[in-house]
Amino acid sequence: MLRLVTIVSPDFWPGFAALLQSITENGRVDSCRQVRWLVICEPESAPRAWLASRVENIELFPLADLPRVAVLSAQNQGKRMENALQKLSIFALPESLGTCVYLDSDMVCLNSIRSLEALSPISAAYDHLQFSGDASPLPAGQFPEYNTGVLVFAPSRKIFEELTDTYRRR
Repeated sequence: MLRLVTIVSPDFWPGFAALLQSITENGRVDSCRQVRWLVICEPESAPRAWLASRVENIELFPLADLPRVAVLSAQNQGKRMENALQKLSIFALPESLGTCVYLDSDMVCLNSIRSLEALSPISAAYDHLQFSGDASPLPAGQFPEYNTGVLVFAPSRKIFEELTDTYRRR
């Protein structure tokens, strides 16, 4: 089973819809039963009727149940930076989830994602294309098709605390 995790702010539900559609069309996932989504969001902003109409296994996880990541002083931390740093909170998810794949909610899937579940945590997307069973290694000079919006990880409170402590000290 492939567990996909994303964070969806109220303005990004259309982007998440595009991500779901692109995975359906290009992700080469044989069955929606093989993929389970954990969508971190403000549940009151979720388009529940649309989510209920989907075939995918989608579970909502309240953003408020994760620790806020505040690592910069108030005068230096704008809303955009605060939202970006909130991605660190994925490591504070329940460790019982096991290995997960984080995808930015505004990404578009262009190729198979099947081999992502075989990567060890913590792996970034570039490794996926270099060693994927679905694709040959990239020709010299060609850039990876996934970006930093992809991360294979396993939730770990210890890693979360180490990451936030490191950023606070800087």
